[in-house]
Amino acid sequence: MSAEKTNTAVLILAAGGSARFGSPKMLVQWKSKTLLEHVVSTGLEFRANRTVIVAGQYAPEIMKLLENQPVEVVQNPNWEAGIASSLVLGIKILKSYEQVLVLLGDQPFVSGTHLNKLLVNLEESGSMAAATQYPDGLGAPCAFHSNIIPKLLELKGDIGAKQILKLPSLSVVSCHPDWDLSDIDTRDAYENLKPRDQ
Repeated sequence: MSAEKTNTAVLILAAGGSARFGSPKMLVQWKSKTLLEHVVSTGLEFRANRTVIVAGQYAPEIMKLLENQPVEVVQNPNWEAGIASSLVLGIKILKSYEQVLVLLGDQPFVSGTHLNKLLVNLEESGSMAAATQYPDGLGAPCAFHSNIIPKLLELKGDIGAKQILKLPSLSVVSCHPDWDLSDIDTRDAYENLKPRDQ
């Protein structure tokens, strides 16, 4: 268990419509839990001051699923506008925190070690953001300092924080993951990546 993070919040984005998956992917089984519960458990390792999950079409099911967890589930009524709308909604709720760690609800391979590395690098570098380095650029999970909140609140569309992370004027520290952090977008990806013992 990680030590409590002072003035830090965790934001988990889980508002996608799962169109390519064909059913609510956040609710499919992953080991002994659902995919989303697995990600939430990883996020809760940090004992952050506050943990918020932004849900969309399946918000009632997600609220029921997580009703006994120390998290808040909020529904994005404009979830069809794209991931940026969910990120903006979550950031508005958490804008008083010094650091916000952003996770995607469909990335079960993200570890607590990697999330801790993001926060440590953000703090030690003095950068405005710390993001995961992929072969095609920077992405989630990522950690943001409160100084970048005005730019995050301007986001629109279905690209999310990647728009901000590409700004040449922004100081971003990159963190290489120790293994593949593939997200689960399709049923085929789920079948290929799910644990073999479930």
